[in-house]
Amino acid sequence: MNLIEWLKETPGQLFRGDFFLEESLKEGAGIDRERSGAADLGLDVLCRVLEPLESSETLNGYGIPGFREGDALTMEEDAGRLLAVCLLVEGPLQYYSSRTGFSRFIRDLKKNPAAMQEVFSQYTERLIQAVLGSDRPVSALVVGDDMAGSSGLMYSPGMLENLYYPRLEEMVSSWKDLPVVFHSDGDISAVLGDLSACRIAGIHSLERVGNMDPDRLASRFPDLFFWGGISRESLVEDRQRLLREMDQLASLRRDGLLLLAGSCTGILDGHMDPELLRLAGRFPPGPFQRL
Repeated sequence: MNLIEWLKETPGQLFRGDFFLEESLKEGAGIDRERSGAADLGLDVLCRVLEPLESSETLNGYGIPGFREGDALTMEEDAGRLLAVCLLVEGPLQYYSSRTGFSRFIRDLKKNPAAMQEVFSQYTERLIQAVLGSDRPVSALVVGDDMAGSSGLMYSPGMLENLYYPRLEEMVSSWKDLPVVFHSDGDISAVLGDLSACRIAGIHSLERVGNMDPDRLASRFPDLFFWGGISRESLVEDRQRLLREMDQLASLRRDGLLLLAGSCTGILDGHMDPELLRLAGRFPPGPFQRL
């Protein structure tokens, strides 16, 4: 069963999920390096990574990646406590901007848009095939494409419409049996309607400081799944703030929003307090109960 269907069948209960765990966090939490660490920190959903590898193949001066599957959970772990395992993939924006540098990437987009169309198409096709070829049980896919900062979009709406959205829609259509969750840091509220039109199932990384308040967005997009809502600061040092944020998320879940509590940073990093993570994983101990 995919993640969205499961959440729909369990109304009210707040679940806790997050992305992959850094080794330094595992060490601080006393988790064996060979373990996923999800159950140890009270997580119901864990996101793993499909890692792109560089190859010698090029197109118009750009590297076209090959893929291998990242370290995956075992079948035994999948069948145990975890509700779901999601697969994180780098979308074309994230892949190329992170490897060429943002300034050069923007310059190339302006100088040779036709070449970039071809590059994005090639990358998207490789990505689609890599996911379809995975033999691990996956409950949802997360496409990571950072397109905004706290003050808004880093790309023009026209560029996204011409270059990016067709590729995203192609991915969603190809992975039709799995829900696709879109990840971006920053404030993407201005383009949530466009992303929703690409038939994504939901979004990850709800940062109130970036104008991505789940309370407000839920009223605008009641059919989207939301993943996030816990600030990094609360998981590093602020227990009372964490409890307030979890209580807000539990209230939204009670009201019927498809929501998974998680770290807004998208990664459980080594500066976070393992005991606060465990506290978040235990909240609430049962439907509608306060800790």
